[in-house]
Amino acid sequence: MAHFKRYSKLADMRNPTSLSKLCVDSKDVSLGPYPPLGFVQISDAELGNGDYYGLYWPIGQEENEPLIADMYHDEWSLKLAFSSASKFVEYLEKNDWERGEVEVADEEFAPMYYEKAKGYLAEQKYEEAIQALLKATELFPECAEYWFSLASQFRRIGNHKECAEAVVNAYVSNWAFDIPSQKVLNLLQSEICAVNLPKDPLVKIAPELTIKFGGVNENRNYPLIQELYEKYFEAGQHIKGLLMYQNYAYMMYLETISFQERYRFDLLTWRIKFSEMCTKKLGNSREYGG
Repeated sequence: MAHFKRYSKLADMRNPTSLSKLCVDSKDVSLGPYPPLGFVQISDAELGNGDYYGLYWPIGQEENEPLIADMYHDEWSLKLAFSSASKFVEYLEKNDWERGEVEVADEEFAPMYYEKAKGYLAEQKYEEAIQALLKATELFPECAEYWFSLASQFRRIGNHKECAEAVVNAYVSNWAFDIPSQKVLNLLQSEICAVNLPKDPLVKIAPELTIKFGGVNENRNYPLIQELYEKYFEAGQHIKGLLMYQNYAYMMYLETISFQERYRFDLLTWRIKFSEMCTKKLGNSREYGG
């Protein structure tokens, strides 16, 4: 099958070594919040219904090669698909450049380590599970599910400080991939976090937070999240601040227009400011150009 290559250099971000083999254009950049800034569409194996693969650089990892994520537009979510562009190209070559059933071995794929951890837990091999979860969070640090599973295992073995740190990361994740559950919030509101991370901005406001969004005229979560990302910026925890700034806009984007107006949320203003904040805090706008 003929393969049409359409690509350009992606400014500021590290270009994948397999970029020339993919159908990528810097005009297909997402400006956020969904898909998030740092995601750029790949036309190869696109379904034609609005779902497509894309390059994705986690916040703070702009100098690394990107991951490959799959966009599910009906669910307003992203899911990791491959650990690198080279693995994605290998998959495409084996499936005639279409979505297919022939899989490829992907040893550095974060979800693979998460599945390994679940297998270890089933065998009550808790230390092995923790090591697998640590690897999953290292490879992809923006997934709430990985961090919460890690927090749960630290709690199991009595490492309460590590448990508290992990559950904070579970909440301060990228909600476009995985929105934190009520279990995450319950642990955040527990004595474990209050005792071990009493000065953390999230732990301080956790008792006031809920996981309820949409369907109401007012929602206290939004001003609390604004307070949270501002506190993280003040504390020099820029990645956490940017993630929560992204999450604020992601959830607000799902609200009604009247709700957005009530809270003075303007999409264009947020996009400009978020890119400016990325430049200021990371030294990288996370935008693209060729």
